Amino acid sequence: MRRANSIITVADWLTEAEKVLAQAKVLSPHLDAGLLLTTAMSISEKQPLDRSQVYARASVPLDADTLDMADKFLERRKNREPLAYIAEKKEFYGREFTITSSVLVPRPETETIIDIVKALPLKSPKIVDVGTGSGVIGITLALELPNAKLTLSDLSSAACTIASYNMRMLGVGAKIVQSNLMKDVFGTYDLVVANLPYVDRDWEVSPETAFEPERALFASDEGMFYIKKLLQEAKTKLTKSGLVIIEADTRQHAKLIDFADKNDYKHRLTKGLILVFSLTKDIHENSVPVVKRKRK
Repeated sequence: MRRANSIITVADWLTEAEKVLAQAKVLSPHLDAGLLLTTAMSISEKQPLDRSQVYARASVPLDADTLDMADKFLERRKNREPLAYIAEKKEFYGREFTITSSVLVPRPETETIIDIVKALPLKSPKIVDVGTGSGVIGITLALELPNAKLTLSDLSSAACTIASYNMRMLGVGAKIVQSNLMKDVFGTYDLVVANLPYVDRDWEVSPETAFEPERALFASDEGMFYIKKLLQEAKTKLTKSGLVIIEADTRQHAKLIDFADKNDYKHRLTKGLILVFSLTKDIHENSVPVVKRKRK
């Protein structure tokens, strides 16, 4: 973008960046250009700026270091790398979380899980967030429901590290466990919440997903393998009135409701991508053995 011996102002860079992103078929070129430059200027000035502050400097020339950084960010976004990985942050339910390429980029539709849980008549629920990734669901629930006891779990050690960092930054004292679904999650819970991998490899996906960790996105059995496995595992981990709250694509909902019905669950609610299930009977009172693993 840079021209030899020329001065490039904030407005110049934004105009050219928007054209570049539009040509790359990025869905929101104007917004993304502003966010990229805001990120670069915030880093250069060692203080957080918002887009309005950047736009207010329209006629201000960009220094060489900021220009170089912004150009590099633009190149990455032009190649469809998600903004969250470039800025290393993403907002979820009004809070900023650190995000790296080790975890899935949080989506706005997942916030519905928070809305559903907040509407439940629970005083001090025990909640486990399975497949927590960056921790956005579990951490947000801990902040929105101060009396709740949260456990976060993920198979990925890198994800557990990011979730732990986000907990520290947001002042949350939840428990975090490295576990394959609920294998090493002990105790019983009032709520099991999860946004597990549910994308079928045959589906058409956006170019941005190529940058996200495959095991956080894709699943076999038409994308339902991990969700079905969680429903099976959660039965002996739920309290009598406990709920499982999961995210899945609408194309999978009917089959998952049918699967849940055959596995002692009742479908309670569908809201957007989110499904809510309860047990149809008290598993613990029907002689289903609960295997307790010995702690080392």
